[in-house]
Amino acid sequence: MPTYLITNRVPGDFTPSAGNFAAWTAWFESLGASLEDRGNPAFDRRTLGNCGPDTVLGGYTLLTAPGLEAAAALAAGHPLLTRGGGVEIGELTPLNLGSQAAGSGTPAVAVSVHIAAPPQRVFGYLTDAARYVEWMGCEALLEPVPGGVYRVAMRDGFAAAGTFTEVEPARRIAFTWGWDGEEAAQRVLHAGARQGGGVPAGSTRVVVTLDEDGGGTRLALRHDGLPSPELRDAHQAAWQAYLGRLAVVAAGGDPGPDPHS
Repeated sequence: MPTYLITNRVPGDFTPSAGNFAAWTAWFESLGASLEDRGNPAFDRRTLGNCGPDTVLGGYTLLTAPGLEAAAALAAGHPLLTRGGGVEIGELTPLNLGSQAAGSGTPAVAVSVHIAAPPQRVFGYLTDAARYVEWMGCEALLEPVPGGVYRVAMRDGFAAAGTFTEVEPARRIAFTWGWDGEEAAQRVLHAGARQGGGVPAGSTRVVVTLDEDGGGTRLALRHDGLPSPELRDAHQAAWQAYLGRLAVVAAGGDPGPDPHS
């Protein structure tokens, strides 16, 4: 029996969410024995060459690279680029683990926000300690190089701690994340959420990408590795709140008091 490839094309403002992942899961289940491979979603992406409406699906290639820029450089030699075609490149998030954090059984946090400021300005609010605390925390120690320290103290006694793993100026940062100190690691961000094994310092991973978007920036954040649905939902709410504050500050506004003050 022939095998058919199905590709996904999403609108520019599409935001991954638990509800969307549930819809995909339900569809996969409806396919029964016809499903060969669930594939993977792509969050950080770009195109090279002609990918307009006059082109059609021609195939696919999978490769590994340390980041999107490196992947684009590898794809620059694709033969279709000199033959009237184009390629789309996207970083895959493993849907064959259920779009979940590896080993945790918990969907990743995914938040996207438009910021009325250019990527270079937004990048500064993610990497400069003095500007970081304008939208999150009261004290920060940031060393934005691979292997550098990430630590942000909150006014309510929490301190998030980890290590920078990727830094591409004005494009992308990644760092490990968790709560510093044994007591904090066993607590959650929002009252009422059940414990899920805690989130020790450096035990999860956050990836932030910045893309030019309508004269501003489209910031996409993904947080993987949270050990329970309750902790995932708590961090989803927290990141949504704080990235909203970042959008206000980076655009020159006043976000008001920190929700953890």
